[in-house]
Amino acid sequence: MVATALGVVFLGYAFTIAIGSPLLDFIGMGRLLVCSASCFLVGTTVVVFSQKLQGALSLYQVVWLGMLIIGIGQGLVETVINPLAATLYPDDKDAPPERAPRLVAGRDYHRRPAGAGSW
Repeated sequence: MVATALGVVFLGYAFTIAIGSPLLDFIGMGRLLVCSASCFLVGTTVVVFSQKLQGALSLYQVVWLGMLIIGIGQGLVETVINPLAATLYPDDKDAPPERAPRLVAGRDYHRRPAGAGSW
């Protein structure tokens, strides 16, 4: 059950990535980022307060739904971040990876001795 609840994040992520580009063209980057922040807040709230929110749904189903919403939020961020980086840095499209904006969590940590603390 735990693996299913954790794995459903990737289902929400993959589903959102699949429909993200047309959604981005229709809604826009700003609104989609607000939607992703809302998904993170709502999904996390649902998971944290899942015991109090269970009623017609079981605890497992409430956690599953919250994790799905978090995955949708992650997919929305991934959909927006690449075109946003291209818009913010139009002159650096051919820049080497070392000069690229640090937008992906975990990027270049293998080169840094202190890991995330070196930011």
